[in-house]
Order: sequence, then structure tokens, then C-alpha cells
Amino acid sequence: MKWTFGRVRNEHPSPSALLLAIEGELSAKEELAVNQHLQKCWECRAQSEKLREGILQYMAYHDDLSKNMDPPPAGWAGFPYRLHSVAAECLQHTKQVRLVSFVALARALAIAAVLVLAAYLTVSRLVHPPA
Repeated sequence: MKWTFGRVRNEHPSPSALLLAIEGELSAKEELAVNQHLQKCWECRAQSEKLREGILQYMAYHDDLSKNMDPPPAGWAGFPYRLHSVAAECLQHTKQVRLVSFVALARALAIAAVLVLAAYLTVSRLVHPPA
């Protein structure tokens, strides 16, 4: 059978198709096709079992982690406010950097204008000395 979903690999469903089947996220027709293939193909059954084992191991790890993890020191109650204040601080810093950059550019342009004027006056006096 040619698979119309997932990648075709030697007439086998792709690992993503197997994972979607495990999660129950395929259409009824696709799920039937995968299940029929799994009944006939030991290679895909083994791969499907490895995926299931991986999911179960992750879930067990996540459960253990959440049971053994201490809650945040101040809790999550003030987190949105702290996040908003950090974002506002970053925005303010960005505005200050832009202002400093603009002021530095203005100063550099003013200095360049003075140097150009001084060079022009110097050259002008050398070419046309005062009488």
C-alpha cells in the first residue's frame, strides 16, 4: 500500500505517522491503514513500541520531576507583573541606547561640519591670500 500521509519509506508508514497513530491523531481511514500494516509488519510494530516506551518514560520522568521539584520561592502570583516590568525595562534601555546613538551621531556630524569649514577657509586663504 502506498501511504498518502507521512513519508513513504519502502511501503512503511513514517515514524511521524506511527506517532500520530499512537496519539490517536489520524483520521479513521489512516488509523485503519496503519493498524493493518502493524499487524503484518514486525519492523513497524517494534518501532511503534519504541515510540510508546519513549512516551511512557517521558511521562514518568515528568511526573517524578514535578513531584520532587520545589515550588518557586515567591510562587507564580507575581510572575506576570515581573515579566512585564522586565520587558518595560528592556524597552526603556533600548530607547536610551537609540537616544545616545542619535546624540553621538549629531555630535560627529557637527564636528565634521566644523572641520570641513575650517579646511575650506584654510584652502581659500592659501589660494586667495588677503591683499
